[in-house]
Amino acid sequence: MRVLKGIGYWFISYTWGIIMTLIGSFVALGLLITGHKPYRFHYNIYFVIKSLHDCGTEFGPFFILSEDCQNNLHMKQHEAGHGLQNLWWGPLMPFVICLPSVFRFWLREFKTQKQKYTYTGITTGIVMLIGALGIILSTVLLDNFVALIIFIFVTCYGCMIFSWAFDQEIPLYSPNLATAPPKYDDIWFEGQASKLGERYFLE
Repeated sequence: MRVLKGIGYWFISYTWGIIMTLIGSFVALGLLITGHKPYRFHYNIYFVIKSLHDCGTEFGPFFILSEDCQNNLHMKQHEAGHGLQNLWWGPLMPFVICLPSVFRFWLREFKTQKQKYTYTGITTGIVMLIGALGIILSTVLLDNFVALIIFIFVTCYGCMIFSWAFDQEIPLYSPNLATAPPKYDDIWFEGQASKLGERYFLE
């Protein structure tokens, strides 16, 4: 049964979850070429990197851990839990889970509210600017409907991240609040990854 589950895990990863899995495959290949040893955690393959700023990061069934987190069971379960999320969300995984997760990680690195707002404004502003320029390019020069839809999505996506960060996420870190700042797993996509990993990937 375990073998069949493993085959199913990798089959879905390389079909429905192909986007993050392909990225992970290229990352894994690069790490292998540079001499990093692969390790196995249940159905997942992971690598350990000395200089990784974050404790861990996930690419479908592949993930990376920093050297000081390589023996941290919770981190392995958390990153493997993101791998399970990839099976559910498939092609939407980068936009629903991965990019917001990366954005939020760096948001939490800034200590003051002003820094958080500035970071959000710059990053989402760049995304929206690229989308707006792409819309103009697609309609005026290329006359390409597919490109137009893609750049409209990029613009809307940047607006959604901006609204979420300004209206919901950043205010949670205000020093004027009586409650403590949110923990890393307090947001749904991080908490869900931890719960999935702890449920399905025991030591």
